[in-house]
Amino acid sequence: MKHEMYDKNFEPATALDAEGTRVGLATCKRCGATVTIDPRDTVNYLRRHYEWHAAIDAAKEEKEL
Repeated sequence: MKHEMYDKNFEPATALDAEGTRVGLATCKRCGATVTIDPRDTVNYLRRHYEWHAAIDAAKEEKEL
């Protein structure tokens, strides 16, 4: 999965101070969800959210067949 895919799917992150670190909030252009980006996370939540949309799209396509 290429990084530039996120640019067309998410608005740029807004950085906020939170609990001694800076976190980012990015908005999904497809559904309006806000995804938190925390440097302490071990999971890439932007990628996970993108993959969630891809799984829903695949399930819809399969159902149409």
